[in-house]
Amino acid sequence: MEKRIAKDVDEYIGWFEEKQQERLQEIRELIRETVPEAEECISYRMPAYRYKGILVYFGAFQKHFSFFPGGILNNPTWASLLEGYKLSKGTLQIPYEKALPKQVIVEILLERKLQNEMKTRGRKR
Repeated sequence: MEKRIAKDVDEYIGWFEEKQQERLQEIRELIRETVPEAEECISYRMPAYRYKGILVYFGAFQKHFSFFPGGILNNPTWASLLEGYKLSKGTLQIPYEKALPKQVIVEILLERKLQNEMKTRGRKR
């Protein structure tokens, strides 16, 4: 079976049913509002955002969509703030019918932004 590769995030989101599209647009807008300078792209066949390196990814699945901020989720603080959501190594799974934990995602995005800035500063020395 041939796997599709979207040319951009609009095409990727367009592949899904309306209910899924609404949720994907919701996470997309939250990322864009929180880190407006992040560049939107497709990486690993899903939407990704770059800001001084990869910031985050998100992807759609049959019963949930996932937010991929990387290893930052290994911090127990995030686990306690995201109680009731399924977490795995670097991944937050959000069922389509469950509310988006917006404030926590904003905090994660800001932390990832800071991490990338600090990493970039370290390379310039």
